[in-house]
Formats: sequence, structure tokens, C-alpha cells
Amino acid sequence: FIGFATTIHQIVRQWKYKDDDDDQLFYTRLYLDPGLREKLSLNLDHKSRIFQNLNGALDEVVLKFDRNRVRIRNVAYDTLPVVVHGNGPTKLQLNYLGNYVPKGWTPEGGCGFCNQDRRTLPGGQEVFHEPHIADSWPQLQDHFSAVKLVGPEEALSPGEARDMAMDLCRQDPECEFYFSLDADTVLTNLQTLRILIEENRKVIAPMLSRHGKLWSNFWGALSPDEYYARSEDYVELVQRKRVGVWNVPYISQAYVIRGDTLRTELPQR
Repeated sequence: FIGFATTIHQIVRQWKYKDDDDDQLFYTRLYLDPGLREKLSLNLDHKSRIFQNLNGALDEVVLKFDRNRVRIRNVAYDTLPVVVHGNGPTKLQLNYLGNYVPKGWTPEGGCGFCNQDRRTLPGGQEVFHEPHIADSWPQLQDHFSAVKLVGPEEALSPGEARDMAMDLCRQDPECEFYFSLDADTVLTNLQTLRILIEENRKVIAPMLSRHGKLWSNFWGALSPDEYYARSEDYVELVQRKRVGVWNVPYISQAYVIRGDTLRTELPQR
């Protein structure tokens, strides 16, 4: 809700319940009391002029694109709410809207926050590595701080191999980034790893696709049973008509995770 501090103070002073009681029910009862409603000047934003609650109203919400910004439009009342609230099952839709609103991506400006908090990497000293590359593996491995070779005889599944690699990064405080690349993935841009690290995100993946296909290594949305669903912007993303950094519910095949994220926020497999 929104209002003057003195009025909000009067509202919360009406609380006569336990700390774990339903606060939403408390505000509903206040509003349904004609005397308190008039005394406290309580009004509901029925037409979403200010607030837009996503729960139960996903079909009413669309994106309104202007040249340099994007807003939420309620098609039921033709209003442009300024505060969007999503909880529970609507959090994924809130993430989707956050990819655009207010300047996440615009038709004229493109990606609005791709350059935020970027990490600048110094130029690589390629000449230094030339003699090493010319050597055979027994000599080359001495230049790596740690090496773990896994042969087919160990019969590790791809998931087990990824878990093992992530554990190695978790256990090494000097491991800054974990880069996972599946065997059936081909990266044609030699600067892929540098670009991903410079974006400086906790978890980030390059967009992979198959020529002439709509297949990709990400899901734009989830269905009610938490499986694949195609988001409204999926085709334009895969066809690279919209280029940016996107918040999506699922990635695979190739991705970078910060080492400190593995050690703090993702300590378990």
C-alpha cells in the first residue's frame, strides 16, 4: 500500500492479533469496515493505475514498448501501473518482465544493462604461450596449477563429471570461475570465455543454437508443472533479433559460474 506516514501509522496501530496471523486478512477486515474505511480514507486500486499484482492476473499484463523504455500495460483497464508485484508461482513471470522494464531492453537502445558492473580483463600475452603449445602434454601440464584427468574407464556420467569439476572449484579458494562445456557443444567465437567473464555475473551462459532451428540451450519460461514452455520473446531471442543479457529459468550445455557463488550460494550438489 501507499499513503502518508501518519495514516499508515494509524492503520498498523489497529493490529490486535498475533505476530504469525494473516496480515492480508487484517487489511481486508479494515477495508470492509465502513467506519474505518472512511476514517482512514482507504481506497483500492481496482484498475491497477499504480499497483499491478501478477497473481491471478497474468493474462491482463503485456509489455508496452516505447522507443527508449518499456512499461507494463494492464489490458483489462488500459492502465500503466508503476509498481509490479509477483510472488509464489508468478516470480518467474516477474523475472521475465524484468528483462525489459524499464530499460532492460528497448527497440531503439537494445540491451540497457549489458554494460553494468562489467569486469575488464587485461589483454592476453599470447606470445608467452607459444613455446608451451609446441611442447607435448607431459611438459605442458607442469604449467597448470591443478589437473584432473578422467578416462572412459571411470564410466562417469556427464552430470557426475560436472559435479566433480564444481567440487574441485569449491575446494580451491583461488578458483574464480567454473566453466562447463558439454562434449557435444561447439563454440565458434574464440572470445566466448572472455566475454562471459567480463559480464561479471554469478551465473551466465552463451546462447547456443542450431542453424535453421529454434533449438537453444535455454528455456524462456516454465509451464505450470515446471517443465518447458515457450516465452513470448523466445523466437526473437534465438533468431538474435533481440540481443542482451536475459534472466531465464533454465540453461544447459555451456555456462560460467563464479567460484565464490559455488562456495557460498551453491555449496551443495
